[in-house]
Amino acid sequence: MKRLIILIITATFLASCATAPPPRTEKGYYIFPKHEFSVKMPVDWKHTTKIPVWIKPFVPQDVRSKTRTMYFNNNTIGMIIISSDKSIWARDPLIVDPEEYRKNIKNLFEKKKKNFEKKPECISYNYELVSNDEFDEDAYMVNDLMKMRTITKYFVYDCCEDDTCIIQITMVSEENNLSKNKPAFNMIVKSFKNNPYYSHTIGYW
Repeated sequence: MKRLIILIITATFLASCATAPPPRTEKGYYIFPKHEFSVKMPVDWKHTTKIPVWIKPFVPQDVRSKTRTMYFNNNTIGMIIISSDKSIWARDPLIVDPEEYRKNIKNLFEKKKKNFEKKPECISYNYELVSNDEFDEDAYMVNDLMKMRTITKYFVYDCCEDDTCIIQITMVSEENNLSKNKPAFNMIVKSFKNNPYYSHTIGYW
C-alpha cells in the first residue's frame, strides 16, 4: 500500500508538469506555464518566432533549440531571446554539495569559453558566477559587416513542485546600439525576478 501511494504521488508530480497549459500573453507578460516563468514584454519591440539568419552565428544552437519567445527591435538592431529547460541540478543541499555544484558550473563555463574562443569571429568571452543560482555571460564578436555583443543572464530556480529549471535571457546587439537595447534587456531580467505570476526560490544555498 505504501509503495502504491508513492507511485501515485510521483505520477501526480509528473502530470502537473506534462499537462501544463500552453504559453500565453497576459497584461503585458509572456507566460510559460510548463517551466513556470513569466517575463514582461518590452514595449516597442516586435514579437517573433524565427531567429534571423544573420544572428545565428552569434547564438549557440543549444539556446536556439530551447527558445520560448523572442523580441526584435528593427530600429536599434537588437534581439532578445528567452530560452528555458529543466535543470540537471538538484536544489537540496543534502543531495548536492554547494561547493561541488559551483565547481561543476565553473567547469561548464570554462568549456563554453574554450568553444567560443575557437570561433574566428570571437574577440572576447567572459563569464561571472554571481551566485549558485545566477550567472552572467558576455561575448564580443564580429563578422564582415558588424560588431556584436551577446549578453546572457542565467537563473536556476525551483519549478514543477520539486524540480529545478534554468532560464537564459540573451540579448544580441550591435555594439554601437548597446546602450539603446540594454534597458529592455534589464527590464526583462528584473521582471523575471519580481513577477506577479510565479514566486521562485533563487539563491537557495
